[in-house]
This record gives sequence, C-alpha cells and structure tokens, in this order.
Amino acid sequence: MKIRSMRQRSHRSSHNNILKTRIVPLLLAVLVGLSMTACTNINGLSKERGNEITEASEAIRTSLETAFTEAETADDLLAPIVAFADEHEIYYKEVNNNSIILIKKNDEETDESLSVGMHCSISLDDPVDSAAKAAAILTALDKSASTSRTTAIITMRDGLFYTGAMALSVDYLDADYMINVSGSDKPVIFLNSTSLDTHKFSHDVTTCKLDNYKSYELIIEDLPRTAPETIDEQQDDPVLMIYEILAWCEQAHLDYRLSSFKAGDAAETLPTSASAVISIDKTDIAKLQNHVFEKTEAFKEKYGTGIGAPTFRLRFTDPEKKAISRSDTTELLGMIYTLLGNFESLSKNEAGKVVGRQDISLMDVSTISMHFTMSCRFQGTSEEHDNTSMFEELAHLNNFTVLDREIYPRWTPGEDSLIRMTYERCADEVNLDTSPVTTCDILETGVFAMKKPELTQLAVGMSPDDCAKMSKALVLFIETAEQKSL
Repeated sequence: MKIRSMRQRSHRSSHNNILKTRIVPLLLAVLVGLSMTACTNINGLSKERGNEITEASEAIRTSLETAFTEAETADDLLAPIVAFADEHEIYYKEVNNNSIILIKKNDEETDESLSVGMHCSISLDDPVDSAAKAAAILTALDKSASTSRTTAIITMRDGLFYTGAMALSVDYLDADYMINVSGSDKPVIFLNSTSLDTHKFSHDVTTCKLDNYKSYELIIEDLPRTAPETIDEQQDDPVLMIYEILAWCEQAHLDYRLSSFKAGDAAETLPTSASAVISIDKTDIAKLQNHVFEKTEAFKEKYGTGIGAPTFRLRFTDPEKKAISRSDTTELLGMIYTLLGNFESLSKNEAGKVVGRQDISLMDVSTISMHFTMSCRFQGTSEEHDNTSMFEELAHLNNFTVLDREIYPRWTPGEDSLIRMTYERCADEVNLDTSPVTTCDILETGVFAMKKPELTQLAVGMSPDDCAKMSKALVLFIETAEQKSL
C-alpha cells in the first residue's frame, strides 16, 4: 500500500503555553464561562453529534478488533490503521516498522495555534484492549472540529517493553499537549508513572562431575504474578520460593549439587514460574522430600488444586552428569541473600517512605553460565538506589559483577496540572467517570519525558467498554485546548 508523505512543516517559534502555568482561577473561569471554537460551549456536544461519535467509535473498534485478533505480525497490526488513514484522507507515515504517525492539519493553522497529540501502544498479545485504545484516538482525530494540527501516534508494544515509543524520534513529539491512552480496568487519570531499571549480576562458573547422586527438578508454575500491584506489598515469588529451599539445603548440611536454576522471560516482567535441577546424595533424599512436601502442601492449601491453579512439585529426573561447584552455588545464594537484606534500605526515600520495589525478574543459571537480573520500579527518588556504586559493592562481596541499565525513567507531572483539570471537565461532560490514581506501572509518558522534558503530558486509562466515551472526551479536549485563552 502506498504511503502518503507528510507535509513539510517549518519549526515554529516558541510561544506561551498557558496550560503550563498555575493560573487555576483563569482556567476555571474559561471552562465554566467561555464558549468553544468548535462547539457552543464545553457542554457543546449535541445529542446528534455525540451519537455520531459513538457510532463511529464502535465501528472503528469492531473493525480493528477483528483485524488485530487475526494479526500475526506488527505489519498486520499497522495495516488496518493505514487503511483508516487512506479512507479518511489523513496524512500518515510509518516509522521504524513499529509506529505510525497520523496528522490532521488545518490550512488555517498559524504559529499561535496550539496543537494536541494523542498516543497509545498496541500489541499482538492484547488485541481487544489495543483495538479500543486505537479506536478512541482515531475517532477523536477524525471527528474533532479543531482548526489546529492534531496528531495521533500509535506505537508497537512487545510485552511490557514499549519498543515503538523507545525508538520514536523526538521530532514526532511536536505537540503542545500530549495525551497518552493506556489500558485500565476503569477510567482513570494516572498521577505518575514508575521508573524501571535493571541490574544484571554475573558470575563465572566452575563445574564438578557427579557420581551416585539422584537428580530432582523443583517446579513452580503459573503463579499470578505478571505485574506488581503496589510498591510496598510483596507477592509470592517463584524465584525466592526455590531460593529458600536451596538455602535450607545449605543450612541443613545436605549433600546436594545445583545444575540449573531458571525463571522469567524478560527483564521488564515478573516471573510466574521457576525451576531448578538439583542432585542429592541418597542418604539425604528423604530429608529433601519431607521438606518440599511441607512446602507443597501449604502451597496447595493457599492456591487450591483445581484446573488452572498454580502448581508446585518435586519430580525425579534423569541423573545429571555434572553440576555447578559448591563454592559457586554458595556465592549465588549469598548474593541473593545480600540483596534481600538490602532491598528495604534501597527502596526508601530520605523520609523513610517506601517508594520502590525490587524483584528478581530473570534467573539463568546453568553449568555454562550464571546470570540473574533484578528489576527495580520506583515512584520517587531513593538516593541509596540511585547510587549504582552500592550495587557494585554488594556484587563484589560475592564475587559477582553487575551491569546497570536504565530502561524507563519516572514521570511525575505537577500536582495542579491544568491539562489534567481540563481533561477532567471534558470527561465529566460525556459521563466518563474518571478517578486519579498512582501506579507502579511503567508508562510511555516516562519515555516521552526523557526524549522531550518540556512536553506537557497527560496519562489516562480506559477499558474497552469506555471506548465511545473516551472518544467523545478526547474530541472535547482537542477542541477546548486549541483556544488561546486556555
């Protein structure tokens, strides 16, 4: 399909962004008393126009949901959005094979015109949620009667990793106000996004041969642990559950050897399963079996044994021929113990409040290599955590090396954000009942703030059922924000 070229646009000079000021009384006066350019007033969505937007939103959502459900590649996801742009004669450009930019530009736009950008991410993993978000911003782009430039940015997401947003050039963030639309169980306004960085710990491995040992595999599967619910509340962790069994083997002086310890799929997600292969002298087998039996019985009592319930078991496996040396195993367990002992101090701010959580997101230990990754989410600043030399010192204690990697920065907008107040009023007018929330999730707002710190952003959440109301709220916001009096 032929791709349209975006019109060239000269860089306009900077201008006063009134929404970035703190003139709260002025904004409230504008919202209550002044008329809008494209509507009679902020209540200006007539019943007829509201129905038109609802019908368009639902039609686009249904079409995208069908296409997204059948999609197998990123190109398959982007194709129906390209088709939408062609059908509605909207300029677009595909970028990096993982993003698409749609621009609706009015010929009457001047250097003083205020522009609005909207963004959402889509994923092969969640076609229903992706279709609803994309439909909301595409409907708003098409149906808004703005005289200013409006942009819709749709990027690809791979799991929790915002591949498209990370690769997007700052040139495409050329808007006065950017609204980021994310998935949520209910309509919300996010008051923050959490930072995410990782620390990968590595250790050289030496091995030993095994003779006359019996080998077993510890397996924990399908724990409900795909994302952290709160910063300071720990969930059952399959990595730590297996670590505790291995640590018990050390304390009980069992003659055992570790051959592998595996968990996790990506540094950005929390593992739901973990496994370890250990070999044990026949004189200690009964001790291990009895200890694990107590653990598995407690696990069954907590999670049940029905279809779909998490599982925890110890099974006999073919004898291993070699294993990790006892000294290296001890240093691995010592490294995890050291980190556990410092998690709390690393997760607090100067006032002693817990502002972060740290989880082992990847475990990749075998007779060939020894690596594990700790992911850290923070809502606020922790000087101890931000000081990366602390992790180097902790790693050095157990002969590990550590590589620090920041993935997503934190985003914390102003508490009295006028862009937020404007959106809340627009949402109220279309009966979209939003509530402000703090989150320990990562959002694209952090990525965009890193790329363009001066960009004024708003992060909102919606469920698929909110699609039509979100479309109408976005239409009202676009038409309100273009007013120079705001």
